[in-house]
Amino acid sequence: LADLSPLAADLVVLDLHFRGGGDGAALLAAIKGDPETAATPVLVCSAAHHLAQRLAPALERWSCGFVAKPFDLDDLLAAVRR
Repeated sequence: LADLSPLAADLVVLDLHFRGGGDGAALLAAIKGDPETAATPVLVCSAAHHLAQRLAPALERWSCGFVAKPFDLDDLLAAVRR
C-alpha cells in the first residue's frame, strides 16, 4: 500500500473489494493504523456481507459505519451524516 499520510478527507467511503483485486480490508487497516489518518471517518459500503461480518469487531473498534450493497441512496446519505 502507498503511504497514506497525505490523505486529507472528511470521510472515506470504501468497498471491501474493488476492481483489480484491491483489498479494501487491508486499505482500511492501513488508514486506521497510521496515526496521521486514524481519526479519518470511514464508511464501508460492500456486498461482501460475509467479510464485513468477519470484520465487524474491527469496524466497531474503529467506529466505521457500514452500508450493505445494494443500498438505497437515502440510507447511504443517512450513514454519511452519522
